[in-house]
Amino acid sequence: MRVAACAFHERTCLIKVDPPLITAKLVTRTPKGVELTAVGAALLSHASKLRLARDDFAREVADLAHGRAGHLRIGASPSNADVGLPEACSRLLMEAPKITVNVAVLENDALLPALRKGDLDIATQQQASYRIEKLHTDHGCR
Repeated sequence: MRVAACAFHERTCLIKVDPPLITAKLVTRTPKGVELTAVGAALLSHASKLRLARDDFAREVADLAHGRAGHLRIGASPSNADVGLPEACSRLLMEAPKITVNVAVLENDALLPALRKGDLDIATQQQASYRIEKLHTDHGCR
């Protein structure tokens, strides 16, 4: 059985290569040391691509886990869609450039149903500035 060694970050990992899969030499001895054969170079190329893919995957998982990546669906009422929301989205995108944002401008009576249905991740609406005698609070969105 031949064994190929490759470096992943600070760790060294050994890849066991079974004889039925690869019977060619991976390295050849030269007066200066050891050189990769064409098969060895191909294996190294694929191992490097796998390492890069693993690193990209690890970064993406970390970004998603820490809220630095993903897609955010925001619902806003027409009266407040341009008050504070553009600035908040701009700051969010500067701090987390891998996040994508979709803003849906909906009437107040459509925001909560869209949120409950899962079409929105967050909804914002402006409260009335006048006093309402009978106010019903919907506790369904906990």
